[in-house]
Amino acid sequence: MPLRIDLIVAVWGDWHIMALEQAALPTYLSSGNFPALVHRYDCRLRVFTRRADVARLNRMDGLRRTAELMPLEIIVASEDEQVPPHFHLKWWHQATECAVARNAKMLTLQPDCLFAEGCLVNLCVPLEHGKKAVLAPPQLRVVSETILRELQGIDKNGVISLSPYEIVSLGMRHLHPLFGEVIAGCPVGRPGIEFLWPVDDEGFVLCQTTREIMGLDPARCEVTEVFLESAIEELSDVHVSSTSNDIFYLSLGPLMKDFDQVLPQFPVTSKFLARWSTHQQNDSRLSRSLAHQLVRLEAKETTSHRWDQVIGEARQWVSDYYCWRDVYHVWAASRARGCRRAGELIGLAAHVLDMPRLVPCDGPLTVFIPSDRAIEALEPGRLAGYVALGCEARLQQLIMQHITKGRQQTPPVGRKATVVSLGGRPVVLERNDAGELAANGVAAQEPYSVDNIDIIILNTVLEPLPD
Repeated sequence: MPLRIDLIVAVWGDWHIMALEQAALPTYLSSGNFPALVHRYDCRLRVFTRRADVARLNRMDGLRRTAELMPLEIIVASEDEQVPPHFHLKWWHQATECAVARNAKMLTLQPDCLFAEGCLVNLCVPLEHGKKAVLAPPQLRVVSETILRELQGIDKNGVISLSPYEIVSLGMRHLHPLFGEVIAGCPVGRPGIEFLWPVDDEGFVLCQTTREIMGLDPARCEVTEVFLESAIEELSDVHVSSTSNDIFYLSLGPLMKDFDQVLPQFPVTSKFLARWSTHQQNDSRLSRSLAHQLVRLEAKETTSHRWDQVIGEARQWVSDYYCWRDVYHVWAASRARGCRRAGELIGLAAHVLDMPRLVPCDGPLTVFIPSDRAIEALEPGRLAGYVALGCEARLQQLIMQHITKGRQQTPPVGRKATVVSLGGRPVVLERNDAGELAANGVAAQEPYSVDNIDIIILNTVLEPLPD
């Protein structure tokens, strides 16, 4: 019995319906997408919309042709004229119940995207092979006003067929300025989840810190309000595309969309992206892992040495990104646990020190955080010696005394364990007969974890030892 697939499209409003008709549906109807899907799987298309748009959708030639391939439902999901933008998420969630009822997997298809030939089948194959979910393909945003004109020239009777090379090349020709702002070397920036390195005219290397889920087994996945998989234990549970030759799409957007996001004189750096990715609304299980999976967006046959050089640069950038994530996590944890003064010192260090050059990013760390009482017990002049202008070297020494490599196992009752900080200072962890933890003879709190970091709050400052 073939695998059952529910294809879900949520669409309403003039612009998105236009994009569905002129761009998305013609690529859905290419031989490697809808026709190949129905040959392999038991498919149905469910279109969620508002009542005001039903008549227009019923007149759409692309949907009529789709109905000749598979069952088609146009579902009135709202009677309202004004439907908030986030309602497509609500409708996707509703669709999971129906998919579970017929024991089907589910694909959520955006109405304003262009898909490469074979992309939709490649989105389903991992579900067929037991994956819980398939992350959305890597993508480029393109300018709708210009790309739609070019599509008119390659549309063949309502069908647009684009090979992986062709669709990446098309994306490069019509790249939206908002994606230009996250290309290495651009002097301006914007908040976002991605970064790109150009490889001459052959394509891009792409780093993404998160993606939505596009394909899923709704019986095995818990879907959150932002449509990210909260049940994912690790990326082995999902399929993550790392090449445009697997799955890829172009996302259409008007030229002037989101220009208020532009940040003049703030180019995107590994530090900038790390700070954005640790915002509480962006920091998910996926964002802690996904950046490691660099993506090749290839527009033509590739030259190995060019790609090897750019990928090497990208891997170093990503390593720096993870170091800065650790810094921001420790800063946030300090503030959350009432260590405000330590948070101030960490914030200053993040501003004036090149942390990726100081802290190893190849494994877990243990960080000792002094309590406010411990820092305030320092003589004012002594504290100023770490934070005053020109004292960056001493601040660096102070920070390094509080970091050790690896997760440190606290000793059992009545035992001691000695670790050495990155700054070379021994730290003696000891648990007395009452089970209380101390570090260098001063009371310490039990460790707790943030990402790959163990944090231990101390009632002392681990100052550099005298020479």
